Amino acid sequence: MNTIISTTTRDEDVARHFILGAAHAVILKIDLQNQTSTTSKQFIDISHLSTIPGEQEILFFVGTVFSIDSVEQETDSTWFIKLTLHEEISKHMEKLASDFQQYINFPCIQLHSFMKTDDFNMIDLYYSMLTGQNFSLNNNPTTMIYIHVAFSFSNLGFYKQAIQFYEQGISVGKFSIDSPESKVLYLIIDYLYSHLSEYDTARIYIGIVLSCLDETDLLASELFNHIGDVENKDKNEDNALSCYQEALKIANYQDIPSLPNIYRNIIGILKKKRNFQEVSVYEEQAKEIDYNQYHISTLELGKKIFETCKNQLENETNLTPIQRGDLLYKVGLYLMKNNDFQGALTNLLEAKKSFLEEPPSWHRFPRQLPTLFDNIAFAYLFLRDHLKALAMWKKAIDIRNSFCSN
Repeated sequence: MNTIISTTTRDEDVARHFILGAAHAVILKIDLQNQTSTTSKQFIDISHLSTIPGEQEILFFVGTVFSIDSVEQETDSTWFIKLTLHEEISKHMEKLASDFQQYINFPCIQLHSFMKTDDFNMIDLYYSMLTGQNFSLNNNPTTMIYIHVAFSFSNLGFYKQAIQFYEQGISVGKFSIDSPESKVLYLIIDYLYSHLSEYDTARIYIGIVLSCLDETDLLASELFNHIGDVENKDKNEDNALSCYQEALKIANYQDIPSLPNIYRNIIGILKKKRNFQEVSVYEEQAKEIDYNQYHISTLELGKKIFETCKNQLENETNLTPIQRGDLLYKVGLYLMKNNDFQGALTNLLEAKKSFLEEPPSWHRFPRQLPTLFDNIAFAYLFLRDHLKALAMWKKAIDIRNSFCSN
């Protein structure tokens, strides 16, 4: 896939002129399959803008996909690669643009939650838990497009649309029901249905994943957490408590994405039952959690936390850049939750500056920075600065793609 805006020429002699004297060079010969700049949306003829007479310059757009037909070593320093241009991505992009447009003009977008992690990061984490490998769909770029669109809808609170695109991504990728990709995406879909309070449908997807998992798999702990959430929201507290405890048992005290949620809900249910002896046991265990690596939900972003963060920022002079960035992040999310988008943007940009001054650990960097950029993009979006919003989303996607491909 072409990942930058790049130009080429229809004249081989001109191409060879550019590599004269190079120690190592590659010439790409592209078969356009009878497409022209007037019929294709993947490239355009810009000969009239060229500074070299007779260059016949062609510009290929970002996202254009080629297949490699052959690689030949022409001389000791020159290689000749034959490529074929494909329209598949272009066709999918046209469909996605049409589908996306009907929602992006929605008159009042409400963000249901702001998180330090998101669907995309959860997919990456779940895939790693299941396979021991990094999540990567570099060999299936079309599916990746659907996933990017899906988690964007999810972050905006459009859960039904997100589900639609996740399911289309599974279909386009032709993944079998017991493939790691399907298991992970069905788990995300289950959670989105629970956001919609469609608990019976959520249980269907839970059943699909559960039937394909060994209960000793670490991912099963996440699944039982999801089941617990569904039962808890559906007012079945005894069932929920049992599921959360089973999730902890399977996790065996290992760090899993839902660990804070599991403890929070177990403690909440036990307090309702007035079982304070067990509450104290779980509260002691929960103190061992490093909450900085987990998500922040809007339920936790109350005025008390906002004022505490502001006080720390104003009065504590020995904060590290990461500590300062975390506090600014929370302040920014609180302000966005309360529709102060300009204030939110100011604090989120300051958080970005702090994190880049002293980047988070290698483990936290790909989890935290992209979602910070997502939230900055949302602030720009609500302030109607669409170009800067797109630029921030592009940075977030680039980071995710870079770490997924490693």
